[in-house]
Amino acid sequence: LPSGLFIRYMINIRACVLILFICLLILPSAAHVPEIGAGDITAVPDPLKSYAWYGTLGGEDAADIFVLEMEAGQELRISIQTPDEEVRPYLAVTGPGIPTIDTVPEYVRVPVGSGVAVIAPAGDPELSYEPFTPMSTYHLSRFSHVIHEDGTYSVVVYGGEGRYTLATGYLEEFSATEWILVPIQVMAVRMWQGQSPVLVMAPIVLTLIAGLAWLYRREREVAPGRIRYPVWTGSIAGFLYIGTGLLMLIQMILA
Repeated sequence: LPSGLFIRYMINIRACVLILFICLLILPSAAHVPEIGAGDITAVPDPLKSYAWYGTLGGEDAADIFVLEMEAGQELRISIQTPDEEVRPYLAVTGPGIPTIDTVPEYVRVPVGSGVAVIAPAGDPELSYEPFTPMSTYHLSRFSHVIHEDGTYSVVVYGGEGRYTLATGYLEEFSATEWILVPIQVMAVRMWQGQSPVLVMAPIVLTLIAGLAWLYRREREVAPGRIRYPVWTGSIAGFLYIGTGLLMLIQMILA
């Protein structure tokens, strides 16, 4: 190859390797599919798949219920965190074959024939950095149990008032639809955190506006009177990517 083509070829190879390396660093942090809790009762689509449910308890007598259909031999694995230091919700796990080791308040309903296990929050929870959203959270409690009977199991979050994140499952996998929708769901999570929609969208919108203004001036010089659609579509994608990176940087600093 001529020296100029060879240099460009090597630059392209190195760029592809760098992109692949970045993707390999990003993928392990994709631990949970983010979901906003549906209210008092939420059906978990897959008890083994890793979900992060973002919810808010409305008061002392409030309880959010997450329902899981499970088969014998499967592992029920859950954990709960909160971004607020003063929030201390309890977890109650009910279902056939669950050993009854504690009692629950009257407003927490236990189905007939089901046992109940209560997991109390840690007295001095550990504060850690969660890289996916990103967010700083207090880890309150964890629970793991191998199911011995097929049936319907419930995870109840109760006790106190405030925000929490319930993690269910452990298989880290994303469907094609989730790869597309996760960025939108993460936006909803940031608003759940109490962030202003302006703060959430500003880095992307301002980067896009600045990039389009620069591209417009450049195209008037390079290709006056023509609209080069591949240039515009590729550039817009690049500006959105840069804006998303800037948004992530701001969120990392806030966390």
